[in-house]
Amino acid sequence: MVGDWPPLKLGVGFAPHFCNECMQGKTGVEVIKGKTEPISDSLQQMDEMVRLKAIDCYICQPDLSDYRMRLYAGHGVAYFIVRNQALEQQAVRPNTMVSQIS
Repeated sequence: MVGDWPPLKLGVGFAPHFCNECMQGKTGVEVIKGKTEPISDSLQQMDEMVRLKAIDCYICQPDLSDYRMRLYAGHGVAYFIVRNQALEQQAVRPNTMVSQIS
């Protein structure tokens, strides 16, 4: 059944020396459809967890375009994004229908 699922694309970024008041006291956040939920895991745990949680989210919400997770470290932020490539391609695919004029 796994072969029927579209491929997912994982992107990772890191911003060293990132300082933001909104991250004070947080280890990380999970972002699903614009809603943030706090996460209290280490970078190693998040690396493993981001894939598993993203897959779970896509199973429960197949129309989800992307799943995001941010980890706030002492002197920076790591950013993970998992995108559903099938939905991404549909969004950028041009309309190829041509109207016929008689």
